[in-house]
Amino acid sequence: MGNKMNFEIIKKVIDKWDPIDLLDHAPPDEYDIESWEILLKFQHSIEQNGMVIYEVFSKAFGMTFTKSVDECVSIAKKNNGTGITKTVMKSYYFTALVILPWKE
Repeated sequence: MGNKMNFEIIKKVIDKWDPIDLLDHAPPDEYDIESWEILLKFQHSIEQNGMVIYEVFSKAFGMTFTKSVDECVSIAKKNNGTGITKTVMKSYYFTALVILPWKE
């Protein structure tokens, strides 16, 4: 599964959640930047991913973002159910092996 497909999975969950209630009157790509950032920071742990979601939206929307960490963890569980966590981590491990020089 490539990053584009992983992005689409995360975007679908985030858009359905619509944490700022913008999608009724905003363009459909409203949360694309946040979805990419979540993808880039995705971790093995559901709790860590919940914190990633919370931090990304808090940074992007400030006081407008009023969801709790617990709700973000719940959203991370939905992403985890897609099998994305393991796939994303394999992808980044491969990327790190190809791009980063090996240091002993």
